[in-house]
Amino acid sequence: MITLIAAVGKNNEIGFKNNLLWSIPEDMKHFKNYTMGKVIVMGAKTFVSIGKPLPGRKNVVVTSHPMLGVITAKDITSVLSIEHCYNELVVIGGASVYNQTIDLADKLVITHIEEDAANADTFFPKIDPVQWKINTSTEGESNNPKIRFVEYLRNESSRTIERKAS
Repeated sequence: MITLIAAVGKNNEIGFKNNLLWSIPEDMKHFKNYTMGKVIVMGAKTFVSIGKPLPGRKNVVVTSHPMLGVITAKDITSVLSIEHCYNELVVIGGASVYNQTIDLADKLVITHIEEDAANADTFFPKIDPVQWKINTSTEGESNNPKIRFVEYLRNESSRTIERKAS
């Protein structure tokens, strides 16, 4: 299973100058709880912005350069070659990796932030309601800004790209 997880603003914004737009403790706790013990997949810029491997998770970085403390994969195809070895691969960013994997994903775990960030330069792909259905939706306790945790599942009839296990 491939899952994408992100905190997304009203206009699909997710970042600015390789940083998150929001630092909401409730969302950070949600992210940690969801990803703990799983394989997380990220691009090199996301890894550099985090600054270190996230503990308690198997960190995979899509890059052609060696990096300490993580598994590296030269491209998304290489990452997918290990998919059958794990119950779930969780894509944590950035925009390029999200764009390469959204059509392959089975689930989206999105924190919708009811705010727009005028200074954003990085965006999450559009969540097409034909391809995705809401499985669960929970209001967050944070009101500054207001957040909602939504889990989307792919409408199987809309799957356009079939993955092949290697």
